Amino acid sequence: MLRKQARQRRDYLYRRAITLRDAETSEKRSKLRASLATGKPLAPEIANDKKLREDYKYDESRADLTANEELDLDDEYAQLSGIVDPRVLVTTSRDPSSRLSSFAKEIRLLLPTSIRLNRGNLVLGNLIQSAQASGLSDMILLHEHRGTPTAMTLSHFPHGPTISFSLHNVVLRHDIPNSSRGTVSESYPHLIFEGFTSRLGKRIVKILQHIFPPREAVTNRTKLGSRVVTFKNIEDTIEVRHHVFVKTGYQSVELAEVGPRMSMRCFEIRGGTLENKDGDVEWRMNQYTRTSKKKDYLGFEEFKGQASTPLDRDTVKQIASAMLRFPTESRIVWKPGAFVYDQYGGNPHGGGSTPGYDVGASDPYAQGESTELRNMSAAPQGQTTTGGVYIQPRTQREFLDQVAVVRDLLRGFEASMTEVSRYHQRLLDATDTASAADLGPGLQQLESETLSRNEQIKRLIKNLEQDAANTGDDTQNMKFTQIAPLKKEFQAKLTKYQGVERDYRTRRQEQIRRQYLIVNPDATDSELAAVADTSNDPGSQNVFAMALTNRRGQAQSALGAVKARHDELQRIERTITELAALFNEMDQLVVAQEPLVERTEQNAEHATTDLEGGNKHVSKAIVHARNRNKLKWWCFFIVVLIILAIALGVGLGVGLAQTTKNKAQDATQH
Repeated sequence: MLRKQARQRRDYLYRRAITLRDAETSEKRSKLRASLATGKPLAPEIANDKKLREDYKYDESRADLTANEELDLDDEYAQLSGIVDPRVLVTTSRDPSSRLSSFAKEIRLLLPTSIRLNRGNLVLGNLIQSAQASGLSDMILLHEHRGTPTAMTLSHFPHGPTISFSLHNVVLRHDIPNSSRGTVSESYPHLIFEGFTSRLGKRIVKILQHIFPPREAVTNRTKLGSRVVTFKNIEDTIEVRHHVFVKTGYQSVELAEVGPRMSMRCFEIRGGTLENKDGDVEWRMNQYTRTSKKKDYLGFEEFKGQASTPLDRDTVKQIASAMLRFPTESRIVWKPGAFVYDQYGGNPHGGGSTPGYDVGASDPYAQGESTELRNMSAAPQGQTTTGGVYIQPRTQREFLDQVAVVRDLLRGFEASMTEVSRYHQRLLDATDTASAADLGPGLQQLESETLSRNEQIKRLIKNLEQDAANTGDDTQNMKFTQIAPLKKEFQAKLTKYQGVERDYRTRRQEQIRRQYLIVNPDATDSELAAVADTSNDPGSQNVFAMALTNRRGQAQSALGAVKARHDELQRIERTITELAALFNEMDQLVVAQEPLVERTEQNAEHATTDLEGGNKHVSKAIVHARNRNKLKWWCFFIVVLIILAIALGVGLGVGLAQTTKNKAQDATQH
């Protein structure tokens, strides 16, 4: 293995030296042609190069190497780039969870020429040696934290580089709402990279595109692939999406997301393979990187314009229709436009979104609504059913995963409230009707998403309560203990959201009164109240028309703003009404679950009483054991004394008998 690596290293250095020599020669030829064309004297190093002048007449048609081409040839991917398909090994950390294993399988489907390996207890160094011996070109190592994929390390064989990403917002294929549930195509995908304009960004593009096999040039419709993989750079965060083309007509298609969906952030690029910790660091994110969020290291390019041409118009641009709107937790919106890399050649083709399919309508927080296959059977005695069918209760780990999903949704609810509050402030600060009209649709969409998320949280909490009620083992108390703080937090956030809407309504009414006084200084209190509280009907607009009859310019603009804010107030009232209904439903849920909570508390009190009684019995047992030990010692001492007494009596008896015998013998002799 070491000899093979040394041979490959020598071969690499040899090819690099040849490339540098050819580049130097090409530069000299270029200077020679320029001197001959302009009549300028040759430089001494060119004029004295006899070999160059002799070979020049044979090489005039040869193209010169540019600086970029020299850089492309002088890298780790120059040998087999675009010639041989990469072979990528996908593996995980030791003892992976079921979610990480599923994520590894989806990465395997994402890379058509990759293989997945269950690592087991293999040491990393031995695994890399085996991979290199098997002719693999790259290795992807996936990491997790408490069942959630958190990092990905990509290493190129045999000499690197190794790039490390942190993973965020990972959504598996079966968790994507409205995703295509069919078989993922094994065809080679088209690649889209957008926003990688810096040198570091282009370096990352080169590393990522070389784990995908090259495609043939798109010369006709039959050469088009059936799927596309998109990498979008947004403020140094790489959003990854995987789509397939679904035919909807004779000459029309739509894009369907098949997953996985994730966000990646690069934090290190270094030379060498994965097990080499001493490789040279090309770039690393430290504690001072992007602290002020003013500099993008990967680059960003703003694409403007409408969606791209439909797929039935231009065969060159037929594969560039994957750029749609993708909202994330940070409320980043993807914009149209992309360029596609095929055959590693970096050929750009304009792109945009395909009509008829809006991935942006998908809720990224909907991962908790995934349908899981559970054992369906008759309900055990004392268990509740849903729709006449008993659903097998979740395991403790699955239940905690669902609780984590609800907590993530609650955090998203908090972020949405903050965004709604910002929209409110911007609407209050708007000085004309046009600004308010521009902000209105965004606020309506945001509030609609917030209400949808609230309904989703409510459904998930109900499902968790139903699951806890169906649980018959000792984990039921644990499940109710986890559900109680979720409900309390949800109710608190609903109350806070109602307060945000109520505060905005009050401030909006005050602003309407002030602006109405501007356009009609003689307005009475009843007129002001009518302006603030009247419903949005045609008759209510006459008040503004009569007040602005003799007003021009800024007064008309102020009146338009008042109308827009009045409409906003009506919508806020409806929103508050819906929130109040939702709050009442939550109160009903609390009342319905109160007997179960009380029963749980009673069981806990009984357990405490039994535990105290057990402690008393244990104390008595300790006292009895000590008394028993004392009696044992007393018995032992008494037995010893009896034995000593017997031994002493026997000894004295024998001694006295012997003395008497001796005296009798002495008397007989005398």
